[in-house]
Amino acid sequence: MASGNTINPYPLSTNGHKEVPIQIPRTNNRENTQQASRNQHSHTSSVKKKGVKDFEFGKTLGEGSYSTVVAARDRSNNREYAAKILDKKHIIKEKKVKYVNIEKNTLNKMNHPGIVRLYYTFQDPDSLYFILDQAKNGELLTFIKKLGSFDINCTQFYAAQIISAIEYMHSQGVIHRDLKPENILLDDKMHIKVTDFGTAKILEQNADGEKDDRANSFVGTAEYVSPELLKEKAACKSSDFWALGCIIYQLIAGRPPFKGTNEYMTFQRIVHLDYSFPEGFPPVARDLVQKLLVLNPLERLGSGGQVGIDQLKAHPFFNGIDWDALWQHPAPRLLPYLPPNPQHNDPELRTTTNTYLRKLSGRSGETCSSPIATGLKQNDPFRLESWAGGDDASDKVDPEKFKKLEEQKRTSSQW
Repeated sequence: MASGNTINPYPLSTNGHKEVPIQIPRTNNRENTQQASRNQHSHTSSVKKKGVKDFEFGKTLGEGSYSTVVAARDRSNNREYAAKILDKKHIIKEKKVKYVNIEKNTLNKMNHPGIVRLYYTFQDPDSLYFILDQAKNGELLTFIKKLGSFDINCTQFYAAQIISAIEYMHSQGVIHRDLKPENILLDDKMHIKVTDFGTAKILEQNADGEKDDRANSFVGTAEYVSPELLKEKAACKSSDFWALGCIIYQLIAGRPPFKGTNEYMTFQRIVHLDYSFPEGFPPVARDLVQKLLVLNPLERLGSGGQVGIDQLKAHPFFNGIDWDALWQHPAPRLLPYLPPNPQHNDPELRTTTNTYLRKLSGRSGETCSSPIATGLKQNDPFRLESWAGGDDASDKVDPEKFKKLEEQKRTSSQW
């Protein structure tokens, strides 16, 4: 099989080799092989090349509109990766060549703990391969669906990590344009990895030598699309902060703020800022979301370059966050948000012992080993799912505590 170019983006271009863009072959296999060979010889001898034969491919991790992501293992050192495999014929047929090159070029600029890394690209006659970080805990969306919502501590932590990733992307002149829980992965430490840069925009310099802060094409996902994209068909750096507001709302409420019966109705809700907060939404989080979900992108919290980002970080919602040590800090235990109820406001209802969780879920014989211990029924916002660490089998279940929880579930306002 013919191997293509190898990427070494950490650090960028320090060894002086010039990166070869991904080319989508449109010729026969013999010509493909010749082209791949020319690409290979264009690199300096100091860059180690990788190809299909260097990896062992495993189970499917996910599927996109024009790609499949599978587990991959480097045969030389047993290091694990995720391999994004793209079918050449489909890419050409669906006119996705542009997006493939956008993703490769964008990821080449990225070197941040909260953004998925691209290590190698290569090809065979049928497919293109991106070798990426493997985020073993999957999508953030999966955890939102399992818990129903995140408590304030969890929301604060993950929102801070998303902001850190956005800050870095913008410093590199990149707008993501499709931030959403599906495109935020969680690694083995339960830290985020932003992924899917196929619709990202690398900002170019204008005549004055400054980077133009606008991207004039319609991309994104309906529930997270910014109003300026709908009205002016142009996204900007501030558009990523609109998406952040939607994500923070969803982490606490369990659903996006703008959701219509179809895409058109969703868009109408967005341009008219037609959303509401469920009863019990924490005031400090409400204030943050309201300052992010602002129709004018210039007035949106976070806009205005580094000054705006510093103002966003200084919002009271992030009190207690050590921004300098954010990526060294362990992820909090995952707990759902329970709207306050004056009758039952007992912190003991937030137990994280395995025994109590097993009692609630009726699985007294099982041991919790996953990041989330399955609690009560699906879509119940008052389930006690948590990241239960260790075996607390010696703990005894308090019948009064269990009764108190059941009473809280009956009397609390449903979201």
